[in-house]
Amino acid sequence: MFTLRVPWKNLAACVCCFVIAACLFYYQQSAFLQTMISLLGLFALILGLLGLSLGDVLPKRPRPSRGNRSDEIIVKRSYREGQLEREELRYVGQKAIDKYVDGMSKSLRPETISNVELTRVVELIRQDKYDQAEVEARQATEAIERSRTTQNTLELGQLYLVRGDAAFNTGRFVEAEQLYGMSLELAREAKDESLSTAAYVGVGIAKGSQGDDLGALRIFDRIQNATYTIVILRNKAMALLHVGRYDEAAEAYDQNLKISRKLRDQDGIAVSLHQLGVIEQAKGNYDEAKRLYNESLTIERKLGNWSGIAPTLNQLGLVELDRGNYDSAKELFRQSLEIQRRTGDQLGIALCLNNLGIIEMNRGNYDTATELYHQALEIASKSGDQKRIAMITGNLGIIARETGNYDEARRLFNQGRGIYEKLGSRPELAICLNNLGAVEHAAGNSDEASRLYQLSLNLLRQLGYHSKAANTLRNLGDIASNRGDWNEAVRLYNESLQISEKLQDQSGIARSLHSLGIVEQHRENYDEAKRLYDQSLQIRLKLGEQLGIAHTLHQLANIEYFRRNYDDAKRLYKQSLDLNQKLGNQSDVASSLNQLARIELENDHYGEAKKLLDQCLEIYGKLGKQLEIAGTISLLALLAEVQHDFDVAAKLYQEAYEIFRKLGEKSKLEIVSESIERVRRQSSGR
Repeated sequence: MFTLRVPWKNLAACVCCFVIAACLFYYQQSAFLQTMISLLGLFALILGLLGLSLGDVLPKRPRPSRGNRSDEIIVKRSYREGQLEREELRYVGQKAIDKYVDGMSKSLRPETISNVELTRVVELIRQDKYDQAEVEARQATEAIERSRTTQNTLELGQLYLVRGDAAFNTGRFVEAEQLYGMSLELAREAKDESLSTAAYVGVGIAKGSQGDDLGALRIFDRIQNATYTIVILRNKAMALLHVGRYDEAAEAYDQNLKISRKLRDQDGIAVSLHQLGVIEQAKGNYDEAKRLYNESLTIERKLGNWSGIAPTLNQLGLVELDRGNYDSAKELFRQSLEIQRRTGDQLGIALCLNNLGIIEMNRGNYDTATELYHQALEIASKSGDQKRIAMITGNLGIIARETGNYDEARRLFNQGRGIYEKLGSRPELAICLNNLGAVEHAAGNSDEASRLYQLSLNLLRQLGYHSKAANTLRNLGDIASNRGDWNEAVRLYNESLQISEKLQDQSGIARSLHSLGIVEQHRENYDEAKRLYDQSLQIRLKLGEQLGIAHTLHQLANIEYFRRNYDDAKRLYKQSLDLNQKLGNQSDVASSLNQLARIELENDHYGEAKKLLDQCLEIYGKLGKQLEIAGTISLLALLAEVQHDFDVAAKLYQEAYEIFRKLGEKSKLEIVSESIERVRRQSSGR
């Protein structure tokens, strides 16, 4: 059973040919010519009925599928938005507790056994020996609990405080909140205001570290204690920053800055300037962020405060990373790493190694990135910092996904998911769910990807993490776009755009405009697509986002390609290519080479097309990107086919087929199967 589908335009053309042939037949006197014309007319009519045109007999020239490159860029970019795991700023807990512990240790009377033990636990906390401190504090707690009196209630509350501090600093935030809460109850029972405030601050920072920033804000708003004003303002500003209330966060940091200047607290001034820089960086105001970071860095250097210098160098590196200036970022991360090694800050070392790994991953140097991540993971594992372990594991998962190893990517992301669930780290859990969605998206499981993205989005909305929610909305938009559901894609991209505009997130605005441009490109509304791309490009040029500029130039080139303005397309592809080569972004270098090869193939420049595709294949081979390898081999097969080298074409199509089969790419398998069958028919008809 089959259904006859008649292409009416082709049929009409062939009927016209038949009519013309009949007219010629009528006026021709030669019997031979009449016979030949009759056969030609009959052949034309038969072709029309079969739904063919003369051009269909030969293999079609390669054209990029509508948005094929578009999809690749925007999906990859969205994945990295949501899943590139780098350290978020943590709540300032240690200084708040230290302020109380300093006073507490001075007031302890060493003649009691519990106080001797408490003094030792405090010293272990100061030395960052949290596991040992936890063990000894628990033993002391149990001893006091066995002989509980009203006199030792305060001491017991103090022990729970330092145990909460040990749990907090090893990333056990749920446990920390419980311990701080127990300390708070005992402090209130003992009517000790200082301990009550310290414990309440602890509850706030533990809630915030679990992603309950709104809950943390409610606590910080309730605390009225002049001794803790600076600490409260810093943590309150941190919560406001996390939920995207940038103006309020800046106001809190400005208050902090004024107080620090009034007190001539240079370290406090440096910290406030640093945090104000973080806000500007979040909004995409990179130049202002750099100015604030450098001002902070100058103060820290005058103070000789290495523990402040290293994080600020790291933030400056992240600014350059956001802009795609990988060499500058690498140098700043290395400077920070050198300081961390000098001071012996193991977790700081792990963070710098992780960030250096991100650079190599973005450049496609996956082996180097993997080595750096494993070094960072080893350090984090020794320290027992579960949150960093999960973060680094997530970045290893990205490499697995990028190289088409989807099962390994799932395993790594699920490992991180388990850690985040155990710790109660809900913002990181949301990112992890997005990561898992990205794996399913890349593997072609769009329904499962949508489900995971939606889980991530629901959690981010619940937490008030609007900026990350905007990223996830773009990912959902990508799925709708890939399905051809343009209206749903536009709705999701516009929702993302509105969030970014409200947050004044210039980088997010540029990404959403870029995504909307892709939809219009799919719809073949090229003028509107170009307008959206141009808007995105102007923002990215202003921000200095080199990677984003390269992506948008490539999309503008695609429009010219679809319009067959090959000279303009080549010019734009080469601009994108040059920029990606400077960035060391090998994956996108290969993509531009691929598109340039298509233009040469369109213009029958087979030798140049082959040269470009060979370069492209070499890069993808080094990167281990199986899907892209198969796509390039398919193009090489088509190149052989149009040159009538059917044996080579058949072999290459079969090679691509096997890769697509292993990856589970069903739609591509169907296309390649048709190509294999076509080549076999052509080969047998020679």
